[in-house]
Amino acid sequence: GIRDLVRSRGLGDVYKRQAGNAALVELHEGELSVLRNTGPYHLATNHYRTLLETGDSGGCWRYERLDEVLATTAGRLCPSDALTLLSDVAQPSTQWSAVYDLGSREVHIVVGQRYSEVHRFSLDGEG
Repeated sequence: GIRDLVRSRGLGDVYKRQAGNAALVELHEGELSVLRNTGPYHLATNHYRTLLETGDSGGCWRYERLDEVLATTAGRLCPSDALTLLSDVAQPSTQWSAVYDLGSREVHIVVGQRYSEVHRFSLDGEG
């Protein structure tokens, strides 16, 4: 179920529907938390959002930078530009980065900061 998926991924992940609705799902102290988007985009770093007020960056410079860029583009970036942005805010410990492209219904994943090697998966279960 979703709880096992969240546990296996660590802090959480962003799940989006084509209608523009998105949710960040986190597991914190054994409790599942669902944070819905309040604007045209949703983002996450490896810091819990559950305990923060809406719009609070929690002092995470990476979250602040991502939010700054996405706010100027109304959340619209092509996958390659989004991955470039994620590479700009990556830390030495960054293990993976993901971009969900609802237009093509694909997720673009980079593992081990090898941003030249993008793995694409269909959100429709094909490919």
